[in-house]
Amino acid sequence: MESFFCVEVEVVKTWKDMSVINMKAKLKAFLAASMGVGILTSCGQGIEPIGNLGDSSLAAGPGLALPLVPSNNSYTFSSFTPYSQVSGNLYWGMQSASFVPQSTAVYAPGTGFVIAAETASQTVKILHNQHIYSMVIGVLPSGITAGSYVTAQSQIGTIPTSLSNNLVKFYVYVDGIAVCPLSYLSSAARGQLTSFFYGSFYNYQTNPCQQ
Repeated sequence: MESFFCVEVEVVKTWKDMSVINMKAKLKAFLAASMGVGILTSCGQGIEPIGNLGDSSLAAGPGLALPLVPSNNSYTFSSFTPYSQVSGNLYWGMQSASFVPQSTAVYAPGTGFVIAAETASQTVKILHNQHIYSMVIGVLPSGITAGSYVTAQSQIGTIPTSLSNNLVKFYVYVDGIAVCPLSYLSSAARGQLTSFFYGSFYNYQTNPCQQ
């Protein structure tokens, strides 16, 4: 299990050369204000409280947004890969043959601090509170670095030129343990997925989170 204290140290080390000592205090305040995260109670229902700091857009339906939104880009999803603990598939996968490299936008799933923005591994990690962080693999980071503060649905990069199988992977971790991302989606994001599935969101491949 990954300690959030280790995450804090990782971020602060990154900031030393940036000479932004006040950011450490801001991170501590951010974490302190985000107490009280609920325990995972269901799969794909989007009812888990997130408690993001200062994000009024989540007030109507607390939760994370999707890192990819076809309505904001020129593509359609061709398939989805369900989260499955049984097979060791710990992400929700979004695939499209019509992604446009270095043009199709990828968005922050929620408000928080960037704890990793890696071009080589095509990875962005965002710490949302002291319990939860998300990770998107299949993104070319742009305009962010480790230590950046991002808001929900702000652009964090684009689809990279070389994307394996045209697949973007969306992970959510609670106290260092991978959980089904769909359990933590906002009501708006779940509505988007329902439309992507033509109303068959919860029937997709029997269960969108195959525990």
